[in-house]
Amino acid sequence: MSEPAPGPEALPGVGLRVSLFVLALLAAFVLVCEYVSRFQPPPQPELKGVSIERGRAVFWGKGQCHTCHRIEGKGASVRGPNLGDWPERKLPAIGARAALRAAERRAQGKEGMTPAEYLIEAVTRPQAYLVEGFGAAMPVVWRPPIALVKEDLLSVLLYLESQDGAPDPASLRLPADVERGLEEVAAGGGARADDSALPFHGDAAAGRRLFFDEVPEKKGAAACASCHAVELEGKKLGRSVCPDLTGIAARQPAAYLVESVLEPSKVIVSGYEQFQVDLRRGGAPVIGLRLAEDAESVTMGVGADREERIRRADIRRLFNRQDLLRVRKKDGTLVVGVRRAETESELTLEEDGGAVSVVKKAETKSVTSLGSSAMPATYAESLTTQDFVDLVEFLRTLR
Repeated sequence: MSEPAPGPEALPGVGLRVSLFVLALLAAFVLVCEYVSRFQPPPQPELKGVSIERGRAVFWGKGQCHTCHRIEGKGASVRGPNLGDWPERKLPAIGARAALRAAERRAQGKEGMTPAEYLIEAVTRPQAYLVEGFGAAMPVVWRPPIALVKEDLLSVLLYLESQDGAPDPASLRLPADVERGLEEVAAGGGARADDSALPFHGDAAAGRRLFFDEVPEKKGAAACASCHAVELEGKKLGRSVCPDLTGIAARQPAAYLVESVLEPSKVIVSGYEQFQVDLRRGGAPVIGLRLAEDAESVTMGVGADREERIRRADIRRLFNRQDLLRVRKKDGTLVVGVRRAETESELTLEEDGGAVSVVKKAETKSVTSLGSSAMPATYAESLTTQDFVDLVEFLRTLR
């Protein structure tokens, strides 16, 4: 005998239970969505005006990046690291290399750093991490005189990501302090702000004559062209023994130019460090720029106009003077030698007689490099105040 079908009076109870069940499902769905959204990054605004093509144009144009870096088989890599394939160091192009650098930075305490964050740091805070063998010569490119705007910076970063990597605009978020700095630079006149960065202005024509040593009564007072080349009016003038100064004012601020004249050893451009050759026969070492070398000999530039070719068979020791260190230990002991190895905890130095000393960094009080620039640090004495002002004014025209 079958049960009787429910009467009409039972249907409202069933409908109520179904409605409550559906409402419970909707509430659970809303709660889950809210929970998940907390772990999702906020949507990135559309990056208008940002592209790989713009980044390439900035790299090879107003950004001046190509004057120090090589990429896509072109450019220079003396002042700064090669950003393309780097066979000498067995490294891929920068888009892929960024993952390796980010891993290094994480090991140094930059917890969670991503490849994109490494690239952002390298472009916006160039002194934070220096590639081995290169100095702190890169300017802050969003400040004058280069003064890249936000879209320029993001485009260059996208261009770098595209070099053997996967460009991802969503990964490019500039630090808040850089964003504020960009706004301040824009409010202050952008690239033009560097024009008022110094409290003085000189005579560029008079500075040019000093640069090329064309003032008879001040012969040798500056004579910059005896070591530095510069392109003027389509002609390369001077000697390329030391860094080429063509366009220097377009990539370095005025304060850098002043510092470079008065304190040339404060920042030594990579590739132009002084080397020292100790000879097997003894006597005075040969100190100068290493101009060339092969399996048989090393050619040194000694002074502004002399070259000396030294046979390798006559060389007892050859080293970069930036690696000649004076280490003072906490117990007062002094160790002077050439850095042959370095770890996070130890320095290995070769002393003049050939003895090797291993110094624990925890035991050191100070470490000083005895290397210096090939450029003399005597211009504060050899130039009058007016000469100095005129020379800097000429350098500021090199754009």
